[in-house]
Amino acid sequence: MNFVDASGKTIKTVTYTKTGAKKGDTLGSLQANANGVYSWQLSTSDQSALKTAIDNALSGTGYAFDLGTAAVPTTNASVVAQAKTGAETNITLTKGNTVYQGLKPYSHDVTSTSNSYGDEMTTGEVANPNIFKYTDPITVTTTADTGTGMPATFTLPTLVDNDGKQSTAAAIAAYNTFINAGTADATQKQNRTNALNAAIAKLAGDTYVAPTSLTANDLFSGSNGATCNSSDVMNYLNSKSSLKTLKSTAYPVFSLSGTLTYNQFTFTAASAASGTFGNGKTQVIYDYNSSNPTLNVGFLPKTSNNTINPFA
Repeated sequence: MNFVDASGKTIKTVTYTKTGAKKGDTLGSLQANANGVYSWQLSTSDQSALKTAIDNALSGTGYAFDLGTAAVPTTNASVVAQAKTGAETNITLTKGNTVYQGLKPYSHDVTSTSNSYGDEMTTGEVANPNIFKYTDPITVTTTADTGTGMPATFTLPTLVDNDGKQSTAAAIAAYNTFINAGTADATQKQNRTNALNAAIAKLAGDTYVAPTSLTANDLFSGSNGATCNSSDVMNYLNSKSSLKTLKSTAYPVFSLSGTLTYNQFTFTAASAASGTFGNGKTQVIYDYNSSNPTLNVGFLPKTSNNTINPFA
């Protein structure tokens, strides 16, 4: 059986051998129901085997051809039942009920062995999605000498104003309160600063800037209910430069001098899960190296972005 698209191009071919059949026999037979109405049906064993063969062949193509079950067959099963052994049968498929598959990005730090499956990624500030935000208290830990009375957490004020422009006075004030709490000399304050910056960087590794220059036609699409495997998802991502690599939000780096700079991570699509079109989002894992951010990227201004986001 050749499954072809509307133009006649072969999508996939399934070869099936029916036990005990001779050339020219049909795969199924006409069967009467309780009301005496005849229809083409497959045997239970052929129905199951053909369903598996067809589903496997079409997996990842974005097309589907459901045979149902022997107890509840679909009209597709009737079509297959009339196919003859020793002959080719062309079956035209259309994507019909096309759906756009959502993706769910996860970040994986290649320097870590503790998050092999990655952490789910989020976006940045609402007023400026290019900039890091974290509203919960940030846990700050270190084995270095930090003096006495260092707070266990740090709450980062917003880094932007309502228009998305840089506004860091509150953040720097909060930083100064943090490093000056209790008793600490210059070296101990530097250790506090290093610990705080490391805690923020770790959280920034779970953020991303939404991709740009994508329209609805660029989304990952297929027939509702059709399957896609991991290589199909990766091929899709690698075909879109704005999805093949992502950037983290620009995150703050504090210094004892009282200045605030910004670093940024680069993520590369590394692996993906399989999925079913129309059935939840498909996980994508992006690798990054936490020890190698891009330094001093500066404050990233708010940009206009009318793109479609497959991660939304």
